[in-house]
Amino acid sequence: MNIKEIVVKYFGLDDKSKERFSEAYDTPFVDDVYKPYIDSEYRIRIPLSGNLYESFDRGWVTLKSVLPDLVSEYNITYEDFYNNKKLYEKNSYRIIKLIRSYFTTDLSYDKIQVFLERMNRYERDKFHEYESYCYENDLHLVNKENVLKAVNLFIDRINELRFSKTKNIEIVLSLNRTDWFLSTTNENWRTCLSLESPSFASYWVSLAGAVVDKNLALLYITNGDKKEYLGNKMDKVLSRSWVLLDKGSFLNTVKFYPNSLLGVKDIDKLLPIPIKGIDRKFEGKYRVEPLFFRNGYSNYIYQDKTNSVDYKDGSFKLVGGDKGLRTFYKHSVFEGPIFSYTKGLMTLINMAEEAECRDIVSFFDYPRTCSYCNNLVSKARVFKIHEDDEEVYCRKCYEDDNTLSRRNNNEDEDEDIKYTAMSSYFIPNNNIIYNERVFNSLRSFSSPIMDGDAVVAIDDNDNNLLKKN
Repeated sequence: MNIKEIVVKYFGLDDKSKERFSEAYDTPFVDDVYKPYIDSEYRIRIPLSGNLYESFDRGWVTLKSVLPDLVSEYNITYEDFYNNKKLYEKNSYRIIKLIRSYFTTDLSYDKIQVFLERMNRYERDKFHEYESYCYENDLHLVNKENVLKAVNLFIDRINELRFSKTKNIEIVLSLNRTDWFLSTTNENWRTCLSLESPSFASYWVSLAGAVVDKNLALLYITNGDKKEYLGNKMDKVLSRSWVLLDKGSFLNTVKFYPNSLLGVKDIDKLLPIPIKGIDRKFEGKYRVEPLFFRNGYSNYIYQDKTNSVDYKDGSFKLVGGDKGLRTFYKHSVFEGPIFSYTKGLMTLINMAEEAECRDIVSFFDYPRTCSYCNNLVSKARVFKIHEDDEEVYCRKCYEDDNTLSRRNNNEDEDEDIKYTAMSSYFIPNNNIIYNERVFNSLRSFSSPIMDGDAVVAIDDNDNNLLKKN
């Protein structure tokens, strides 16, 4: 079953939206900037020739940046790195072995400190993970066994970023709608747009709405391998980002997943169309006329780094901004999850075939209405002053002085639930701090997790549990 048939049958679009989706899927809109370069499958392919690998191989750049002493000591060239082999004093060594040897020989606090400082500069998002391996309680005590764990983590990162020796690297700019649906599916990494993502909000459903956006394209890097999902095929993806066409006909990269193998400036040197990173000044070239589910709510993709300017005719224009899933209903717009389904597309298809549901709209999480401003609020974004209240508020009204005064006046009446910071919730009886989504999820099941007298904080991405004294 091809992607178009799947969407028409199981994504719950209304009849008009099914027609618009099918037309845009079969015959993608092609802006004039693409026409001189695009092939019959709606892709622009740019092979990366071998002589350019050294300039663009981020694994090599990272190694030179973090361990320049090692590269200098052994006179490691890019050819050595690419082949993972160095001939030194008539002996042949694997580059990985040299990296390990660099740390295990003459291990010192100063050497580790320099390594961490460079990691903090070049791999800032992973710095704390490296740091936690390198020291015990005393910051001046180097734990050799754990340092090797950090070294192995660094080697894994190098291997993740490096170009494959046996493959041909290509940069692909795609208007092919099958690519859009499959780019994060059946990979060894995953985002919420994977068709089998267990995301609590089924964000992959919004891919249908992306198909009618004339501003949108997909940029990805591949090594030429292929993958398949329900009979639909595309390239394996090493790195990918949405790109948006602005009113000046420049392409704007949004956010690369799972890594940035090539920098935007490097890609700009290779693509025949000018490209840059998106910023707050971005303004889309075309208005978007969204698709709609059969219940009247809009379907449009989760936005990273953009907001929408809404028009009375129901269309909107993308501008530089924040992130979120924005949904339109009649003359209202709200941000936040709209589905409570976590089992992926294949399970949804099986459930529909067995008459357990009609389509994804069977799992629609209808929004609430703010008691103060009467605007719609995603169920996952509502705020209450007290747990037993029927009244709910949007974030803006909850922070308003009128609701704040009521909260303060009633604090002593109900000690079971207290709301603290906007992203944290505290249940005194359990001594647990939750972020907004986890709290609402637990509250909906009326069975908060118990943890004795510990205070547990969950970060904004729900990734870590951190016990605090």
